[in-house]
Amino acid sequence: MAKGQKDYFGTTIHYVDPGVDTGGIIEQVFAEPGKENNFYTYPYVQYAAVLPVLKQVVQSFIDGHIPPTKPSVANESALWFHPTIFQWLGNLKRTFIFLLVSSFIQLF
Repeated sequence: MAKGQKDYFGTTIHYVDPGVDTGGIIEQVFAEPGKENNFYTYPYVQYAAVLPVLKQVVQSFIDGHIPPTKPSVANESALWFHPTIFQWLGNLKRTFIFLLVSSFIQLF
């Protein structure tokens, strides 16, 4: 969301390996936050979207089926965390300045 890539708003279920978030991807679940959502509610939107899929993945392990890995939907691979309030405010400030400049340019 902070990078303006709303299509990648979601959660990844992956195998655990010695690295950090480097295990093979089992599922990628995407959601679309509503206009009423914000910095504080984004994690809950993600949890609500991923929990039914996580239940299916856990059940497949219980049933003795090992889910195959899938390729990442995103071209860019990085470790993402929910931003701090200061990072969120910084992104909001940059977005506001961009919109203000864009609106000003459209006047001419």
